[in-house]
Amino acid sequence: MPNENAGGFVVIATLLLLSVVAGVGGLLVQVYRWRQDVLYGPYIRREWRD
Repeated sequence: MPNENAGGFVVIATLLLLSVVAGVGGLLVQVYRWRQDVLYGPYIRREWRD
């Protein structure tokens, strides 16, 4: 006896997979930006003053 709701589960699983892939991709882009120091440039010296 086939499950009548199986198609709905496939759609939910596909959307969940795509959202996880998008989230991981965004995280990797953010880590790459932090690593390359995109916003401030790699050669600008930062001084911390108290």
